[in-house]
Amino acid sequence: MLLASLISIDEDELTETIIEGIPDEQLRRQAQMQGFAQASQVLHAFKTIKLSGNKPERWIKTAEQKSGTMAVRCFNCNSLGHFASECLKTKRERGACYGCGSMDHQISHCTENKRASHEYNVSSIRGAQ
Repeated sequence: MLLASLISIDEDELTETIIEGIPDEQLRRQAQMQGFAQASQVLHAFKTIKLSGNKPERWIKTAEQKSGTMAVRCFNCNSLGHFASECLKTKRERGACYGCGSMDHQISHCTENKRASHEYNVSSIRGAQ
């Protein structure tokens, strides 16, 4: 309320903004159903409510959606399935090749990278036909 008193904002808009900021979806819906006319009424009604330590449902759903479509990738070795903090390979310097660790080139030009050399061989064979 103190912060809101420093700016020019309509009482209805302030009340709506406070309600939208309630992280628990059930509590937010209850506040919307109450039809509070003033922000002070919302604050009075919720001053004794304590939120659980769990993340709000909307964050959990977002994380589940992401994990279903995206795999975890290591920023150290570029492999799927683990984080860099769990990587067993030696720490790679920033900007170094993911394949061999050289600072002279990137993985797309790595001679030790089997996939890149395989793609090169396939494209050169196709070009010869």
